[in-house]
Amino acid sequence: MLHPPGEQAGAEGYGNVGSNGGALSCIGVSWIIFNSLFSYNQAIGTGANSVFIGTPGSGGALYNDGSTITFEFLGSKIQHTRAFFFFL
Repeated sequence: MLHPPGEQAGAEGYGNVGSNGGALSCIGVSWIIFNSLFSYNQAIGTGANSVFIGTPGSGGALYNDGSTITFEFLGSKIQHTRAFFFFL
């Protein structure tokens, strides 16, 4: 079953930190993001859903997981963002 996508307009994701997707992280949700700015966000991996210690974070600013989803990114910008990786 497909669900209508979530919409985000004119958002500013600034300086956020998350295990995956510093500013926005979802599982099984389609998104339309437009006229938004994501800056200085980090995916650090800590608290992520892996059993392995030191698992890297995915998607510095945005992370979306699922097999039947769509992701549209229109008129928006991602800058100064990183996904952190631990070396064991």
